[in-house]
Amino acid sequence: MQARKDISVTGGWGPTIVGIVVSFIVGYASIAWLLRLVAKHPISVFVPYRIVVGVAVILLVATGLVAAV
Repeated sequence: MQARKDISVTGGWGPTIVGIVVSFIVGYASIAWLLRLVAKHPISVFVPYRIVVGVAVILLVATGLVAAV
């Protein structure tokens, strides 16, 4: 009950509902894209992509450009 009251007072229900809908759509699209990628290409195409993204994230955190929270 307290969470409902906090939402009503601080952000409002409109932005909260928009945020939920947008995050659902983005999450669904991301999963659909990943499943299509893995279904159409061998997994060896996906592995280098993940390695590059992982190294990029590590470098961004190590250099302080992105805070690790």
